[in-house]
Amino acid sequence: MKPAEPTEEVETKKEALETQGLLEGMRGLLPSASVVETPPIGQVRSDHEISDVALTRAQLLQSLLSRHVRAPAEKATQKRQRLVERIERAVLGVLLLVAVIGALLIPQAQLPSLVQFGEGQIPALSAEVERFQQVIESVDAGETVFVAWEYGFYGADEMNLIAGPILEQLVAREAELTVVSTRPEARALVGRLLDEGEYTWHAYRPGGAIGMAGLLPDERPALILLLTSEPNGLRRWIEQVNALAPRLYDDVPPILVGQGAMLETLSSPYADVDAQQIEASIKGVRGAAAYEQLTDSEAQASQQINALTIGHLLFTGALVLGGVIYGLAGLGSGRKRN
Repeated sequence: MKPAEPTEEVETKKEALETQGLLEGMRGLLPSASVVETPPIGQVRSDHEISDVALTRAQLLQSLLSRHVRAPAEKATQKRQRLVERIERAVLGVLLLVAVIGALLIPQAQLPSLVQFGEGQIPALSAEVERFQQVIESVDAGETVFVAWEYGFYGADEMNLIAGPILEQLVAREAELTVVSTRPEARALVGRLLDEGEYTWHAYRPGGAIGMAGLLPDERPALILLLTSEPNGLRRWIEQVNALAPRLYDDVPPILVGQGAMLETLSSPYADVDAQQIEASIKGVRGAAAYEQLTDSEAQASQQINALTIGHLLFTGALVLGGVIYGLAGLGSGRKRN
């Protein structure tokens, strides 16, 4: 048997020895790096470069595909709807403008009264106004009428409409008007309704109920007229006169009240049949308009009633017209969809 020839030993390179971790002491392990590298997200590898022209075309195509395409009929319908809405808004705007301007100009137009307060129209109001006029007519020429002026600049717009026709009737009957007040601005307001020779300014005295007690005249007047827009002025004057007059004059003179509309509930107990502390009263602009129609006075309050009436009618008409227009538009659009 032939002996084998010795072979050369090939030196093999020893793999590095792991010196730490769970694989400590082992050799020939796979490297930790990834064998197949993946490109990062969003990065596209291509052997061909994309030209700027191709990129622009692709962007244009994408924008065309993403755009919402509207049919020509739909665009025409929307245009008609917008035109109709503009016309509707213009009509409603004109109506509201006419209502506002009309409410300001109607009192100056001297139109005939649109609301009648005669007999059979509003029985309770007519009876009150007629009773008020009867007391005014009981005043003879030269008799003294004691006027308690208890309202200031606040509320003067309403109260001047109430006081104007009452004072006009008293001046026409040649009554002697004696005006007193517990408000410092009252004298300036009196000058707006009465001329200098038509009244006598008796006194101004502050102090509430105490001041009122000191303002009563020594001689009994034929009539006491209270003009007020404030709850305290109404209550204090009526109670003071009814308490002090029997001691000063042996009886209580007739008391008439011209008052703001908000005092109607407050004055009702004093006008009750059992109380009879006031003879009659004119309440608010509505009562003043009724008194103007009864006495044929200058119709300032009636013009205010006209302005309110026409303004309310125009606003109501605008609301109804708007509701009808939008209702019909809604029905038309619903039928088209169906």
